[in-house]
Amino acid sequence: MSHSTSKDAKDNAKWSKEEERIIIELMVEQCKKGKRKTITFTFVGCKEIQRDFIRKTGCNYIDMQLKSKFQKLRSVYKEFKNACKQIGFSMDPSTKIILVDDDVWEVYVRDHPNAKNLQSHGCPLWNELCIIFGDTTKIKDTLDAEGWVPQIKTLLMSTKLHILGWVLHIPCVH
Repeated sequence: MSHSTSKDAKDNAKWSKEEERIIIELMVEQCKKGKRKTITFTFVGCKEIQRDFIRKTGCNYIDMQLKSKFQKLRSVYKEFKNACKQIGFSMDPSTKIILVDDDVWEVYVRDHPNAKNLQSHGCPLWNELCIIFGDTTKIKDTLDAEGWVPQIKTLLMSTKLHILGWVLHIPCVH
């Protein structure tokens, strides 16, 4: 696959699912190394992400394309997080797809057009996005002993699960 590296390309890179998975994996790696202490990565962290991405994919995206992808991932994170907070909405823990009645979803998407694909495609790398965009003050301690992002584990433990047409509320266990 040929990717443009010119300045004219700006943020028009075409990202495959595999390239997206790799860039997210590299960002998580940098978070765990402590190279994201604010809302962005350190200079060294950015360069390591770019270097490793090129090494793993052969795609030589320019800085602007990588920054654009970072912003797009942040938008997906915020939109998914917001949807999960809505009354009557829940998340399928295995597929990371938003579960809600179709008529409710139609109304929600009218007000949140960027959320359109969350019900059909979900956010399969949600746990990883929580590491990248979650609380940046505790990034090194993000995963608990079982490998869960604590906020996600809490969300899953307190979410409503749709089973055979019934809505069950499973209380959070601490």
